[in-house]
Amino acid sequence: MPYCPNCKEEYEDGVTICKECNSALVDKLDVPTKEKFFANPTYEKRVISFSLIIGAVILIFSPKISYEITQVYFNNKLCDPGDFKFILYATYIPFLIIGVALLIIAYKYTKILLNKKLENVTKKSK
Repeated sequence: MPYCPNCKEEYEDGVTICKECNSALVDKLDVPTKEKFFANPTYEKRVISFSLIIGAVILIFSPKISYEITQVYFNNKLCDPGDFKFILYATYIPFLIIGVALLIIAYKYTKILLNKKLENVTKKSK
């Protein structure tokens, strides 16, 4: 059975051109590798990239962001060091959690997407 390499449609024997995208049909679909998967930008990969970038930026800059928020809270006035430290940690820890959560989401989403793509192509190539 021939397949379209672009839209992955299966055709009956004797058909040589895909009706959807006018591509030449092949006898067997290639099973995608990680390199092939990440070579083509898609919506899912953009979401993963966005999550990774935002997560990393939040993790890297969370101490500075927390410090600035704490300064604004105390209006740049002298205050008790204990209060300053408490507010600083109260703002820092949520930023850390958000940053790590975004990185975990990006990682898990990547694994799920890769497995799903590999399953679909493996089923169609059998």
